[in-house]
Amino acid sequence: MTREIKFESKLPDDIDERVEKIQLRLEELNEEFCTMADELGNIGWDLEDVYKDLWQSSNNALQSKKYELEKVSDFSQWLKNFRIDPHR
Repeated sequence: MTREIKFESKLPDDIDERVEKIQLRLEELNEEFCTMADELGNIGWDLEDVYKDLWQSSNNALQSKKYELEKVSDFSQWLKNFRIDPHR
């Protein structure tokens, strides 16, 4: 059983609506971001496994970008927290 938890935004209504729109869209895309991040990580490891000396630095770069993409998926939660308490 799921419960809906409601919160009160501290932002002005017009601003909150805009932020909420972005937050909800990011939530919709979270699964895709995670899938893309995983695939980037796998590509990097595959490159390094096959051509270790030549591709090790490329794998490091891909793993770094994978991490950045994973952080994008956390952004929707940050926006929700921002709406609740924009001064923290």
